[in-house]
Amino acid sequence: MSRALPLLAAALLGAAILPPAATAQDANATQDAAATATLPGDPIPAGAKIQTTKSGLQYVVLKAGPEDAKSPKSILDNFSAHYTGWLKSNGQKFDSSYDRGRPLEMSVGGVIPGWSEGLQLMKVGSKYKFIIPSNIGYGAQGSPPVIPGNADLVFDVELLDCTIVEVPDFKLPTEGMVNCSVEEGGLLVEEVKSGTGDPVNGVDRVTLDYTMWLPDGTLVDTSLRNPRDTVFDMRQIAVEGMALALKLMRAGGTTNVLIPASLAFGDQQRGMIPANSDIVCRLHVKAIERGDPPLPKPDFRMPDSTALTTTSSGLQYTVIDAGSGTSPSASDTVTVHYAGWLTDGTPFDDSYSRGQPSSFPLNRVISGWTEGLQLMKPGATYIFVIPGDLAYGSRGSPPVIPPNATLVFHVELLRLGD
Repeated sequence: MSRALPLLAAALLGAAILPPAATAQDANATQDAAATATLPGDPIPAGAKIQTTKSGLQYVVLKAGPEDAKSPKSILDNFSAHYTGWLKSNGQKFDSSYDRGRPLEMSVGGVIPGWSEGLQLMKVGSKYKFIIPSNIGYGAQGSPPVIPGNADLVFDVELLDCTIVEVPDFKLPTEGMVNCSVEEGGLLVEEVKSGTGDPVNGVDRVTLDYTMWLPDGTLVDTSLRNPRDTVFDMRQIAVEGMALALKLMRAGGTTNVLIPASLAFGDQQRGMIPANSDIVCRLHVKAIERGDPPLPKPDFRMPDSTALTTTSSGLQYTVIDAGSGTSPSASDTVTVHYAGWLTDGTPFDDSYSRGQPSSFPLNRVISGWTEGLQLMKPGATYIFVIPGDLAYGSRGSPPVIPPNATLVFHVELLRLGD
């Protein structure tokens, strides 16, 4: 159920953090099928009972699958299914894989919660009718234009196949374990298997198998659910503790890592991961593609107010090198090197440490950049002081840029185009 047609791929939060799903053991109520005899789709078999789980999901078996058939065991498993969906309120059909002539193929955790829960009740070859209340469907926002807000839904679902994703056994690293060490920031690392060659560098691309749990053993996510290899650019890994752990590893190596909350998601809740929660990861580095070495980064410099020119919008700048040629327009793509700081000198981003410049259209960046880069010519270097209303405004860009923050950028315009 996606937020756009076809309607079956629910948005995951961030980076691959999967939503929780209930199991068959949650069923706690039954209802005579006659009470829902007006439901759209296949007729309910005589004598069948409507089951209701703790989440409010209702289901009835239209056709049982073979006793020895496979059944999805977790939200990480993949499935193939045919389905038709209707609004419960008026019986209007809004989507059908049968009409498209091809089944839906997805992970159990990649659909709306009512589906994630219901699929784990089924066996391959079975067909169920699901009655999904809005709170485990599309909620108050609905899925415009076909599914209104707070709409209860009815689905007939035929499970064609499923692939069970096998994950490593959970193991919580603890101090005192053999091959276990305490690293930077309180990171606790247990080396399971040594790798070979040089360690991962901060600019490398790493082909990686990972599995993530909460400290109580609750499975959160794994790359093993993906049929293709998972490749991380070390310069873009959001979980600081994972990046630190990978820098200790070599190709072919495997580690278990306990990442403290301060090096994970901090006070932000991410899907199944509560705020201020530690996480446990098992990491296996399959391959390393070496990146460009970092370039020298300019030092922070807050220009004196007398050296700054102020535009009508409030943008301030000073010219270090003027450059030459044609200035970009607001719709042009530019290639730049840059470094950014808060006004107290706290760095938050730069291209130099990544070893390569950045290219982007000027109409896709903060307005202070859109305005400022149009003042520059290729080869120019400017320092910009950008007030909050021309940067990230009252929202900021957590966790590094607070609301209404004034930002300082050192920018080199290398060329127009990418």
